[in-house]
Parts: sequence; structure tokens; C-alpha cells
Amino acid sequence: MSLYLLEAMESIQLRPTDYSFGSAIGACERSCRWQPALELLSDMLHARLMPGGIQVGTVASAMRNAAHASSAEVLLDTFLSGWLSAAPPSHSIAGTHARDAGRKAEARLENIGLSVQIL
Repeated sequence: MSLYLLEAMESIQLRPTDYSFGSAIGACERSCRWQPALELLSDMLHARLMPGGIQVGTVASAMRNAAHASSAEVLLDTFLSGWLSAAPPSHSIAGTHARDAGRKAEARLENIGLSVQIL
């Protein structure tokens, strides 16, 4: 249902929020669908929203439950290093920071064999 509502928001030109993405990611985790959850992180970055600890942790949990523990650790480490190196958020740098964090996450995930295009 959450994935459907997220798609419906976009089709009527409502901008999804981190809460709507978080709800959809949670639904993916509960239904053991880690790949769509990971794609939703990508979609968040495309929407210039920086995924928070809840969203990233939920995706990592879904990955661990699907026997991808090492990939989950890389995902968490990647976003953690991005969060720690981030300047205080502002409207002018949020998009740039999200793109940089997304590129780093994409590269690290490719190194362990997960191919996902984040940005």
C-alpha cells in the first residue's frame, strides 16, 4: 500500500517527503523486499532528500534478513561517513551533499557486488 501511495503522490505531482519514503521502505522491509527498499534510498537522493538513520537502518535490516549482512554493513558505513562529514544542512548545500553521498554509496556497494544506481 505504501509503495502504491508513493507512486500515486508522484503521479499527481505531490513531492514525497522523507516520511512517505520511510513508510514505503518500512513496508518493503516487512515484506522481505530489500531490493525495492534500496531503490527507494536512491529515489530519495534523486528527490534531494538525505536518507536518515531510520530509513538507512531499515534498508540495512532488510538486507541482513535476506543474508546480505556484509552489504548492509557497507550501506550503514557509507551513510554514516557521509553524515559525519556533512556540514550543517542548508537549502543550498543539501542537494550537493545528497548527490555526493549517493555517489559514494553507489561506488562502495558496487565494490561488494551490489549494482544499484543511486545518482
